Amino acid sequence: MGLTREVDLKLLHKCFEIETYDCLLKPEYMDAMKSRRQHIVAQRTRAKENAEIAAKRLLKETTMRCNIVAQRSVLQEHFSKQADDIMKQLDDLAQNDEEAKNLNFANVRKLIFDPWLEGFKLENPTDYFKDQPENTDLVCNVLTELQFLMKTLELFGLPEDYINGNGHWATWTRESAEGKDKKKGKGKKDVKKKQNIQILKMFGKQKEQVLRPTHFDLAPF
Repeated sequence: MGLTREVDLKLLHKCFEIETYDCLLKPEYMDAMKSRRQHIVAQRTRAKENAEIAAKRLLKETTMRCNIVAQRSVLQEHFSKQADDIMKQLDDLAQNDEEAKNLNFANVRKLIFDPWLEGFKLENPTDYFKDQPENTDLVCNVLTELQFLMKTLELFGLPEDYINGNGHWATWTRESAEGKDKKKGKGKKDVKKKQNIQILKMFGKQKEQVLRPTHFDLAPF
């Protein structure tokens, strides 16, 4: 027996399967409700897909930032921006022997390399990857920025362990010998030449140890 004309459709929907009867609504209202429902489902599906795409893109970008090849590209771009200033500084040092002699293994990092590397920072995996299942391609870098620079330049011919002195003044003996030959002249006697050769054989090694430059050699760099 119906005691009222007012019907709570929400209550009926919870208690009975009334969707078969268009939820007891008029056709135009039921069509609008179905259209709205489909629109909401489509929006949620699209939002979920966009979130998955954004998450994959973030994962890839974050992973690539830690990749050693990508970081070498960043290093190259960093130095390309200041290439003119660096070359000018190297040329000035090459032409000014007194200033170049002030560079040694103790201060060259602070005076030369640290200013060049200012603004460059190596990337390592962050806590972001703790919640990511796909982290098999991660690369952890244990080098400092200066060590990374040297290791990168070794691919292009820089001597290994250059920062600690290896490869410095590698052509010094040959260049010095060539300079001495020019100063001798062609008119000197053979006896004088033989005496000089004998002197060089006797004292050449000791003399080389005294005269070999001890300051930092930027030529290989």
